Order: sequence, then C-alpha cells, then structure tokens
Amino acid sequence: MTRLTTETLLIVGISAVVFWYVDAWIGLFVALAAVSPLFFKFDVFAYMRREAILLGIAWYVVVAKLAWRRYLVNALCVVALFNSLAVILQAFKVDPYAVFSFGLMHGTSRLTGLMFNENELSCLLGVTVPFFLSRPWRWFIPVVVAALVLPRSTVGILAAAAGGIVWLICHRKEWWIAYIALAGAAYVILWDTNLMASAAVRWGFYKQALALMVSHPFGVGPGHWHLAANQLHAHSDLLQVGAEMGIPGLLVLAGYTIHHSVRHDLHHMIYFLPVIVVSLIGFPWFIATTALVNVTILGLINNSGTSGRYMFGHPNLASWHDFVEYLRGR
Repeated sequence: MTRLTTETLLIVGISAVVFWYVDAWIGLFVALAAVSPLFFKFDVFAYMRREAILLGIAWYVVVAKLAWRRYLVNALCVVALFNSLAVILQAFKVDPYAVFSFGLMHGTSRLTGLMFNENELSCLLGVTVPFFLSRPWRWFIPVVVAALVLPRSTVGILAAAAGGIVWLICHRKEWWIAYIALAGAAYVILWDTNLMASAAVRWGFYKQALALMVSHPFGVGPGHWHLAANQLHAHSDLLQVGAEMGIPGLLVLAGYTIHHSVRHDLHHMIYFLPVIVVSLIGFPWFIATTALVNVTILGLINNSGTSGRYMFGHPNLASWHDFVEYLRGR
C-alpha cells in the first residue's frame, strides 16, 4: 500500500507538470490513469496499462518540446514505406521477413506488411499517408495507396480518405471528393466483399462496450476490458477507454480533441482526423507500434503550434476563419 500510494502521488505530480507546461488535457488524462485504478482492482493488468500510458506521455512530451519535426516526419514515412514494400512483396508471394532479415526470419502468407495482421497495418498506413503529401515523399503515394488497398482492411482507407478530403478542402478542390466517394464505392463492391460481415462483428463489440459504460459509468478499471468483456480488445480504442475509464475518460479525450481542433488551423486536421478515425473504429493504441506512431503524430501537431504550414507551405485556406468565409462565398 505504501508503494502504491507513493507511485500514485508521484504520477499525479507528473500530471501536474504536464498540465501546466505541455498540454492540460494530457495532464488530466495522466492523473485519471493514476487515480482510476485505485477505485477498482489494481492488479498486473492495471499496472501494465498505467505504465504504458506513462511511457506514451513521456514520448509525447519529447516530441512536443524538441525541434525534431522534420526528422520524425521522415521517420514516419520510412516506416510506412517499408511496410508498403513488404505488402507488395507478399502480394507477389515473396516473404518480406526472409528478405529483410537475410533468411533469419519467416513470416505469414497474409498481406500484413511487417505488422501482425491486416488491421494493424491498415491503421499504420492510414495515419501516415498525409505525410506523403509533402516533397519528396509524394512520389511514393501510389506505393502506399496500393499497400492500403491490397490487404482488404477498410480502417486505414477511411482514415486516409478523411485526411485527403480535408486536404482537398484546404486547397479548394472539393469537387475531387466525388471521385473519392466513387473509388470508395468501387472498393466496397468489387474488392472488400467481407466488409459488411466485419462491420457486424465490430458492432457486437461496440454494443458490449456501450453496455459496460451504462452499467459502469466510472469504468471497469484501466486494463480490465478483457476481464469484463471476455474479449482481447473492443475494436474501438475510444469505446474501450470509455469502458475502462468511464465517462470521465471520454470527457477528457473529447476535451483534448475539441481543444486541438479549435486551437490549430485547418491544415492540422489533415493529420489529426486520421488518428481520430482509426481510434474510433480500430485498435491502434492496443499495439505498441501503431500506438507509438499515433503519439508521434499528436506530438508533432502540438509541436507545430497554430500553423500547419511546415508541411504544405502556404495553403489557400489556412485557417478555420478562411474556411467559413469560403463557404459563405459559395
């Protein structure tokens, strides 16, 4: 009990520092992650979830405060490109694990890239596609898009489409959105024929998470989803936070989302919206690789201040005010 109390007080102190000097909503989330397990069952699962959150917050602070933006953007593109090349190799029946490890490792015959399954790969590529819109990475966009489509996982495609639609709006090319809609319809009808069956399975998980939120408005405790629902994850990290940390956890995440959506200019939504989409309908925070990528993206958004021009130069619609005035003019 003495150790638990000491650690809790230390984490609450860390959350106060993050609250005042980095991001108020992130600080509140850290404090909630430290306190909420005490009211339920503090076991190894709660401990691991708390430590994972602390590690993620530590990296968020590093990214948000240090001038590594360009290097980290390049690193994200390299990670996505290696996974894309691995998918293409798998499509031609070549084992990328054997290629990249010089025969020391062997992987699966499924189109998963260097990840464990198609959904993880899709989340990774979906949130990194917007970074390929800058020079010189834009030349690799066809490779990444092909890697998104081949595994037949829709999560990342929806995320990339959301960021792409914002980019088109920012550059006053919103009529191209119709082509995105037609391509999406063709993808569902001709390629991802299992989409409806997959959506039905996911909806079952979502209902389970919502039922837990109704019966436990303050959550079942961080790390305890699999004990309460007898499932590995909820296939929606946002709903799983609601089930584990209750309404307070969702309110903190909603506050973070609204704050950063309003604080930054419209171009930041090109990066921010894909992370929201994959967190809502996928489980990227459940996997260390995609969780680290998401934390890096959110830290980059915080680091870049209120201007998103460090990626795209000077946009036609640089701010929310420009966007509203543009709509009025239409």
